[in-house]
Amino acid sequence: MSMQLQCQMLGTANVDIDTQLQELITKILRLQVNPFQFVIVVEAAEFHALQAHGRDYLAEHLSHQLQKDVIWVQDGMNNGIDRYYIGPLETFIAGNRMLVSIDGRAVLVHKPVARQAQSVTSDQSRRTVKVKISRPPNSYILYRKDHHKLIKAANPAYTNNQISKVLGQAWKQEKADVRTRYQTMAEELKQNLLRAHPDYRYAPRRPGERRRRNRRVPTEATNGMEGMDNNV
Repeated sequence: MSMQLQCQMLGTANVDIDTQLQELITKILRLQVNPFQFVIVVEAAEFHALQAHGRDYLAEHLSHQLQKDVIWVQDGMNNGIDRYYIGPLETFIAGNRMLVSIDGRAVLVHKPVARQAQSVTSDQSRRTVKVKISRPPNSYILYRKDHHKLIKAANPAYTNNQISKVLGQAWKQEKADVRTRYQTMAEELKQNLLRAHPDYRYAPRRPGERRRRNRRVPTEATNGMEGMDNNV
């Protein structure tokens, strides 16, 4: 099973297009491709005017010029501006950006801001802010995030556990290049986090802390759970 954001790879698009579309594509490439820019911006009207085969044709030419695989993404970072980008995948997942899959489209969005929690000092006179840094997702988590909605749409009755099992099997059977792509994305996110927070260390929640989060569990049930934890 192969499920992924669709990158346009070198030499994969051999399509014939009419003269009008070719002129539009030539105009876009001539104006925007230069030694200082690797991402092309296309207005929504032009994106739809190109149609699928025109977009493939443009991607093929850009991929050859850059000698890199490229991908179309929708701009989800600027409200009120309806436009699309095309460029190398790594460009869209660097810094504070990330890609999400919405209705089968790759959409460029801001990464979520780290949540903050306040703790009061012993004298209650000062407040210090602790930044809770989310653990960077691994390659499978990124893969699952991209394809969860697709499985749910095809199988509305599936629970989250069932979807996870399906995607777990799909991940094991994925081609090496697909797994490598997600591993690269995960490593990029990890390195970005370490650059932003050099002192970051992953600290798993202790079993006692997990139990305290559920205060409504009866004492007998809690004791039973403690016994199970001790046997793990």
